[in-house]
Amino acid sequence: MNRFYFNSIRSQMGMGGRFLARLFIYAFYGSLAASSIVLSFAELRWMQSLGVFIILFLIDRLIHINQANKQLTELPEGKINLNDYLLPTTTGVIEKASERCYFLGGSIDLWVIKQCIDQVEIKKGLKRLDIKWKVADKKVSQLIKIDQKRRLKKKEIEELVEDLVHRAGERALSRGSRYVDPQDLFAILSKSHLESARDFYHSLDIKSEDLEKDVIFS
Repeated sequence: MNRFYFNSIRSQMGMGGRFLARLFIYAFYGSLAASSIVLSFAELRWMQSLGVFIILFLIDRLIHINQANKQLTELPEGKINLNDYLLPTTTGVIEKASERCYFLGGSIDLWVIKQCIDQVEIKKGLKRLDIKWKVADKKVSQLIKIDQKRRLKKKEIEELVEDLVHRAGERALSRGSRYVDPQDLFAILSKSHLESARDFYHSLDIKSEDLEKDVIFS
């Protein structure tokens, strides 16, 4: 039997830590790219081979750059960290929403919705429903402003995020998806325990039934 949990080292780093981590990663891959070019033109055969190997490694990383580390279609038994199954875009939504919720106040649910509607696939879905992105963004911004006096502690945000990711993971698994994507977060929030979050969907006439069937994303 599978048991989902969510543990992200990046989320625990904070903005400064994540910035330094990104800087290190960019520097690392930049150095690898430069080294591969130099080695490829070296006179020694083993150095040329090493250069080609590095190039192939970088190509593989580029191919998988927008994918999660693991696939939901290949779940092992036992405890499962859903962080390994989140698309990079999903991770970005969660991190940005968590930062804004912590520093600016308000509900994590509304901040996640705000980040979700910035995603390309969700923008396309809204367009299929004849909902302008500006209208959706204005509505969620208004709801956030009303709720902004609420201040959550970092631990509270982490617990709420874990619950969101857990429910999004269950949804992704039930629809046979390989990864947990932003659409899963957007869909499960239509049934949020928070009335103001549900009001966002009601005001735009977005039905949770349509979201569950992926009608607007297909």
